[in-house]
Amino acid sequence: MKRKIKNLLVAASGTGGHIFPALTIVDNLDRNWKINWLGIQNRCEINLVPQEYNLFTLNIVSPQGNNLSLMIKYLQVFIATLPVIRIMISRKIKLVFATGGYISVPSIIAAKLLNIPIIIHESNVVPGLATKYFGRYCNFVLTGFKETASYLKGCNIVFTGTPLRNQFYIDHDIPSWVPVGNQPLIIIMGGSQGAQVINDVIYNLLDFLNDKNFRIVHILGDTLILNLIIKKIKIIFQ
Repeated sequence: MKRKIKNLLVAASGTGGHIFPALTIVDNLDRNWKINWLGIQNRCEINLVPQEYNLFTLNIVSPQGNNLSLMIKYLQVFIATLPVIRIMISRKIKLVFATGGYISVPSIIAAKLLNIPIIIHESNVVPGLATKYFGRYCNFVLTGFKETASYLKGCNIVFTGTPLRNQFYIDHDIPSWVPVGNQPLIIIMGGSQGAQVINDVIYNLLDFLNDKNFRIVHILGDTLILNLIIKKIKIIFQ
């Protein structure tokens, strides 16, 4: 008997916090689902999403800036609903799965207009604007934390936790680039793009941590001026 293929559109873009939970979900779906992925040009998904997941990208940017610039960017996000509708029709999408962020907005609007079920997953305790204001239009809002429900009025909420990739359940050897020794090891990370506040704090603490003989692994992301860190690290290991 021939398998009946169902088309899923995943709307996840920008950061690992949006992309990896979605990857975890789709990697564990049965073979009856064909994956289509909606992303944004020049974001992390370009390198993270496997080719077999049919990546489509939109040319929109994060709504930030002054009043006029912000209004224009919000307008672009809403206008992006039109190409998303075309994608959903051409790919015969039966279900949409989003993980928040501004790419969720045109995806939710398009799904509602086409009467396609949509599920959104919110990994943060405090939901982003897309989930906060558009979650009520989704069939289900899945949350990583129970406390998130207090921020989402009128939503059909299901607490699921945040899905973890299979790599988290596998024992790995310590990489060769981790400083060797018996001193305490500190691992600092602020997400796939780094966190400016965390990076600044650690930069200012490097002398203290070095004096106390801590071993440090700092996952910077791309939000810190790298030459400052490199300069400080050179001083430490002279």
